[in-house]
Amino acid sequence: MVHFNEARRIAALLGSTALFTTLWTGLAQADRQIIAPDILVSAPAGPAPIEQVGSSVSVITADDIERRQYRTVGEALQGVPGLHIVQSGSKGSVTSVFSRGGNSNHTLVLLNGIEINDPGAPAGAFDFSTLTTENVERIEVIRGPQSGLYGSAALGGVINIITKKGEGALRTSVRAELGSLGTFNTAALADGSYAGIGYALSLSRQATDGSDITPQHLRGGFAEEEDGNENTALSLQLDTDLSDTLSAFTFGQYINSNADTDNSLPQDFNAVAKNQEIFLSGGLNGNFYGGAYRPVLTLAYTDYTRVIIDHPDAANLNTNQESANEGTRSVAKLENFVTLGNHTLNLAGEYKYEELEARGFRDFGFGFVQQLRSEADEYTTSFWLSDRVTFGERFFASASVRYDNPENFGDEVTYTLTPGYYHPETDTRLTASYGTGFKVPSLFERYGFTPNSFGNAFRGNPNLEPEESEGWEVGLEQGFLGGRIQTGLTYFDTDYENAIITVFLPSFDSTTTNVNEFNAHGVESFIDVEISDALSARADYTFTVVDTQPLRGGQSRRPRHKVHGTLDWQAMEDARLGLAVTWVDLYRDVDRVSGGLIEGDNYTVVDLTGSKDIGPHFQVFGRVNNAFDAAYEPADGFEAPGREFLMGVKVTF
Repeated sequence: MVHFNEARRIAALLGSTALFTTLWTGLAQADRQIIAPDILVSAPAGPAPIEQVGSSVSVITADDIERRQYRTVGEALQGVPGLHIVQSGSKGSVTSVFSRGGNSNHTLVLLNGIEINDPGAPAGAFDFSTLTTENVERIEVIRGPQSGLYGSAALGGVINIITKKGEGALRTSVRAELGSLGTFNTAALADGSYAGIGYALSLSRQATDGSDITPQHLRGGFAEEEDGNENTALSLQLDTDLSDTLSAFTFGQYINSNADTDNSLPQDFNAVAKNQEIFLSGGLNGNFYGGAYRPVLTLAYTDYTRVIIDHPDAANLNTNQESANEGTRSVAKLENFVTLGNHTLNLAGEYKYEELEARGFRDFGFGFVQQLRSEADEYTTSFWLSDRVTFGERFFASASVRYDNPENFGDEVTYTLTPGYYHPETDTRLTASYGTGFKVPSLFERYGFTPNSFGNAFRGNPNLEPEESEGWEVGLEQGFLGGRIQTGLTYFDTDYENAIITVFLPSFDSTTTNVNEFNAHGVESFIDVEISDALSARADYTFTVVDTQPLRGGQSRRPRHKVHGTLDWQAMEDARLGLAVTWVDLYRDVDRVSGGLIEGDNYTVVDLTGSKDIGPHFQVFGRVNNAFDAAYEPADGFEAPGREFLMGVKVTF
């Protein structure tokens, strides 16, 4: 819910945007730019050609999303090298991303360059289960420590989700699909421009009956049930030129989702998680002195409300609990991009304010009820400088240094350095990067309170220290046959310090604590082959070694080996077929029942897609998820959905 004080902050943010717009209107126009496929928006000191970026990056385009029929951002990230995606059950279940052996909260997630990690989540991680793809133009993934550019939480990498913009004549599309697990997905999009205002509007609803999250061997003889999910999302992007050197933008997205969850064993027939997410941003783009100076002012507001309800049922007569966590974040950011010869610089500052409010109860029977209540807030002031430089057409480099001053901690100074070289005669690209990262402990890790199943409690630790990382990588990319074959190999090594874990005390209470350092290192490689004009294939392999001893299992769900492959065939001019295969090796996990360490099974998942255009405005499509009906548990005790057939139609006009 949005309280009165939060509503005032929203009004203040939008009002400030309007005020700055009024003050700057006389300065004139900055053209809206459509993103070229070979440009990385998230590069240091602003958008840059991908071949001039020294860090390991992956870009998922809107065409990739449509061709492979990804419905959530989590699905789209499944094939990215260095990432491991864990969906804890059926669709709508908590979905975590682990980057290069780090924790799920070691990846910073951005929406149009604005942080959207949940400030109210226990560890501050981002749950990818609710973020759909209808309004997504591209997803950029930068691996390795990036706090020198992006600040707290970018210990292991950054994922920037960039939404669609509108220009030109009105374009609309409507899509609907049905699936064998009781799935019914719909989406409508409209974009274009009117009276000098570009707009992109999307509305989607995804609903499924789903499958039982709890595996049969843990149900204790209780019947199988359906764990379903409903998700409704609305987004709007507006852009307009105010004058010759000034443009304004605003973005809003609302998500409402309900997901059945099996919180308790042996079965849980009525547990549900209800999420509401609000993302708002707006600001101004300047373009002065022929583009040599380009200031960007951004104001943003994020609001998460997460409710969990689990009342007694036939399998759990004594389970009775409700909780509601609300986290909000307000941000004001000013960036100043300057081009000086072969240098592009960005001198920037940011103010961020976060709040946590959590409440609820747990009834353990016999009149023993514990109330949940946590409240906390803090602010952070940050400044950073980035420089990207090119030397001719061959050498390139970037450097960033950032100062963060979190309210309850000391100063944090982080940096990144990424040199590279491209030899066009042989299509050879050499890259390297070195960087540091940090993450301020989440408000819940420091001040949260939750009763556990023994009637005792989790209590946060206000004396936690920030987590830190230091990492480097070297990479080689080589093209053959005029670019029809592309190969790449990257070695990475990252040290983490002060990692935060939850421990049990002699009183059976639990709390958070910092532990000693651990290391994650490995190799990412790929081969991309254009077999013919109609047929292409790609394979990605990730090898990850994590030193887990200091964390006593804290580094679970990191497979040592992972392979992802795709095959795309343009069968006819208006028909496409696709194949995707994911193989995940054995990995350490935590037993859902005992809490002890176990070895999770390896698994292979095969997905099939196809589409056929019927005239210029009509398309039929279909897909088979988990085509061979593999039975596997990405997280122990949480079973993934089996095979599902889906078919649909799309109308464009």
